[in-house]
Amino acid sequence: MTAYGNGAQEKAGIRMTAYGNEVQGKAKISRTAYFQAEKMKFRHSVLPKIAVAMPLLCILAAALLTWSYFTIDSYNWWYMYLGPGTAALLSGSIYMKDKKQKGRTLFCLPVDMGKVWDAKIAFGVCYLGITSAILTVGVCFVRAVLKNIFSVPLQCEPSVAAQTAAAVLLWLSFLWQVPFCQLLTRFVGLFPMIFLHMAGYVVLSASLSVTSFYLAVPQGITARMMCAVLGVLPNGLPAEPGQMTFSAELLDRSSVWMGVPVSLLWFLAFWYLGRKCEKCFGKELGLLCNL
Repeated sequence: MTAYGNGAQEKAGIRMTAYGNEVQGKAKISRTAYFQAEKMKFRHSVLPKIAVAMPLLCILAAALLTWSYFTIDSYNWWYMYLGPGTAALLSGSIYMKDKKQKGRTLFCLPVDMGKVWDAKIAFGVCYLGITSAILTVGVCFVRAVLKNIFSVPLQCEPSVAAQTAAAVLLWLSFLWQVPFCQLLTRFVGLFPMIFLHMAGYVVLSASLSVTSFYLAVPQGITARMMCAVLGVLPNGLPAEPGQMTFSAELLDRSSVWMGVPVSLLWFLAFWYLGRKCEKCFGKELGLLCNL
């Protein structure tokens, strides 16, 4: 028994040494390689189709249901409802790709779990940029068709410059949802995460974005900035005197200069927290896989 015990300890020691040597080789893998690996996972998946279809669905719904207020409703429906849902679905799906296999394909390879997390976040950030670009280009195109071909009398038309600025701000203020949704997916799963994220986002965005506490939570920032940039309230009404929930301070553009940095701070906070979790769990499970 003693000989067997010594042999087992020696074998375990050899494997631990080999694993340590493999860990030292992690630094040789570039961050670009990690990103390309994430990209390859979804090359033939439904994820790219979702990123294109969801903003187009929002545009189509606004064009069919609210012709006169098509432009502001397209953006309002996006950042209040469909946008957060799309961000949750994309981010959760990216994370679930490895979670379905309980991380065995990652934990048993000499990879840096922190860089894997970074690649997943970068991949989700790119998809959010694509959705924002498609939304703005699509809205501008359909707006021109409705106005010039169908002669629809459009109300509350933001300029192309304002819509371009809105697209950039939507992307920047949505970034925090990528690490947040992936981190939440780790603990509760995909569909519970989507429900919790959507419910929390809609309630907090509608209730806090029109108050002076909109910076307290990331959900209240986007809708507040759109009041100043697009002239639309969180409830979809024009940001004009006499409208429900309107106040003059909602048009103050200082919400943009404060909202963007705070949104990015929320993004960095969730990214850092998720990275720490991935490296911690990855180290523990990686040792188990190599024993």
